Amino acid sequence: EVLRACVCNIFENKISEAKKTFPAVIRALKSKDSRLAMCEELGSHVKKNQVMLEHQQFDLIVRLLNAALQDDSDIDMYGVAAAILPLAEAFGRKLSRGVTQFAYTQIQDH
Repeated sequence: EVLRACVCNIFENKISEAKKTFPAVIRALKSKDSRLAMCEELGSHVKKNQVMLEHQQFDLIVRLLNAALQDDSDIDMYGVAAAILPLAEAFGRKLSRGVTQFAYTQIQDH
């Protein structure tokens, strides 16, 4: 429930509210069930193929994706990396006119 509330706050651009629960969400992502639930919750906010976010929203989403990948095993037996890939392609932010940065550019180390 904390995860869902945090993600909703991010998408409603209530960044200060999201930041209050963010550390608890990051800790919760150590569990495979939480990582998969996060993927489902983020996926529910993808209406079309792309979601353009404000800079702070984008940064928090990327931190969630990185935390979920960080705690996944080398063998992606739970499908977390596979679930994150379409999300990383969907979430982006405008850097300047005509230039969009997508989340996958921030999670390439995994």
